[in-house]
Amino acid sequence: MLSAQEQRPILIDLAGGDLGPKQVIKAAELALEEQLGPLVLVGSQDQWQQVPSDLAKKLGFLESTEEIGMHESPARAARSKKQSSMHVGMRAVKETQGAAFVTAGNSGAALAVGLITLKRLKGCERPAIASILPAAQGEIVLLDLGANTEVRPAQFAQFAVLGEAYSRLYTKIERPRVGLLSNGTELTKGTEALRTAHQLLSITDLNYVGFVEANSIPLGKCDVIVTDGFTGNIALKLTEGLVEGIGQRLTTHLSKSLKGRLLGALLKVSLKRFKSEIDWRQFGGAPILGLNGLVVVSHGRSDAFAFCSAIRQARQAIDYKLLDHLGSALESTPYSGRVSSTSELAIFPISSSDT
Repeated sequence: MLSAQEQRPILIDLAGGDLGPKQVIKAAELALEEQLGPLVLVGSQDQWQQVPSDLAKKLGFLESTEEIGMHESPARAARSKKQSSMHVGMRAVKETQGAAFVTAGNSGAALAVGLITLKRLKGCERPAIASILPAAQGEIVLLDLGANTEVRPAQFAQFAVLGEAYSRLYTKIERPRVGLLSNGTELTKGTEALRTAHQLLSITDLNYVGFVEANSIPLGKCDVIVTDGFTGNIALKLTEGLVEGIGQRLTTHLSKSLKGRLLGALLKVSLKRFKSEIDWRQFGGAPILGLNGLVVVSHGRSDAFAFCSAIRQARQAIDYKLLDHLGSALESTPYSGRVSSTSELAIFPISSSDT
């Protein structure tokens, strides 16, 4: 592994996130403590001025003069705001000034800017957002988490190939089990697109297990779960909310009585360890698989701990040579897709309300 001095920096978006630049700055400080640098912050001069002077000496800075808001149209913002922090950061990745870009901003805009700036890996028709999630035994990969709301059968199959390669790299499972998320395991269930994707995946050399239900996500019945971005985003938020809700309810019950408080005291160490294992913040970043450059998106509500986790994932992706592995996987699949001859942003149509 290269030393920090020899590594290309990770570029960090100061403009993204619901909690403002202070959490991103704190995350950068935590990341440097973990030796995840070098790091370069991307944002406005006003945002850079919020960095403490002693910390600023350890960081690089790239100035951007525009900002893409969380509620802006991804396509419109990507086309019009060429000096946004996302554009500036991803251009630096394209020009090899940086190795990866991390943002907690508008994920749709991150994908749209990535398509314009970094383009797609050879053979990739649609990039997909993937995340590692905790399960009953180990961890699983879930994708897509929001990049594509409408997905064709061959694209589902390609997501499976990307997710399987990502899982092999990060979980070290030699032949990850791959499943299609559906409303039942029977072959008659699901949409027509899912049933056709099932037929395509059944003739690949992937360890494809067929349709799986949503309970397979927390139970870990397979290692890679493939779905469309609309369903995947809902499943992700439901899983995170369920974990937080159960934790709050458990805390309430343990605090209601003396016996509960005593039991809580006895189990304090175990409960703390369990909470850490299922905390979504430790999986705070989700790479966009299929772009010809490393982009990791984090929750808009990420605090410093969660955003630092996203930086850690970016550094791991660099060290593991994730792009090379994904490129090799795409070369070996018959479902590489036909790269559209239309605009890279064809998947982000501008509605009449955007004009």
